[in-house]
Amino acid sequence: MENSARRTLAWEGGQLTYRFTQKAVKNINLRVTNGEVRVSAPRRLPIARVEAFLIEKQDWIQKALAHQVPTRQAPQDTLAPKPGTSEEEKAFEKAFLPVFEEEYAAFAAFVAAAAKAPCPALTRAGIAPARQTAFWQQTAYVKRGGRAPQIAFRAMTSRWGSCTPASGRIRFSTMLAQKSEEDWRGVIDHELIHLLATGHGKLFHALLDAFDPANRTRRRALIAR
Repeated sequence: MENSARRTLAWEGGQLTYRFTQKAVKNINLRVTNGEVRVSAPRRLPIARVEAFLIEKQDWIQKALAHQVPTRQAPQDTLAPKPGTSEEEKAFEKAFLPVFEEEYAAFAAFVAAAAKAPCPALTRAGIAPARQTAFWQQTAYVKRGGRAPQIAFRAMTSRWGSCTPASGRIRFSTMLAQKSEEDWRGVIDHELIHLLATGHGKLFHALLDAFDPANRTRRRALIAR
């Protein structure tokens, strides 16, 4: 008999809600269907192993979700309010914008300084000082002339934000209206660094640590809340 349940996993930058099923299979199976993440695994496999697998596949899952539109409505208690449709949401967006502008100014200064001299964060990530000029020239942010990203607010239930480096678009979850300004800064910094590094590998974390040394503490606090 199959054992199926809806679970929530805290991962980099937010949360993932998925449908988990235990059944007579040999391996972990992952599907994204109609905007829902579905996972099946052997009955005796520890849930920690399953969730470690999902964290490893985070980039793939996020891309798959971004290309799908749910054909059925999720349970009402998992839906965020539509962006900008209530006075509360409008107040959040108005308060959020100055914080974003402040963090973006710091980000632009960080890039400008690092591009002029060898960047320790890039060196730690394995990019030799002699190759760092080429790195900056290849980033989507620099290719776009260092222009500020366009931002939007979306009703997202599985993550706090998302970034498309090529277009310079960043989307923030309206669920951030329930969080503190300190939480906002952590999410903003995370998405801004994606303008320099896709995925969540060594390069991304080295740059994020250099730009926002408190990011790991912020993330733990955000998940805890």
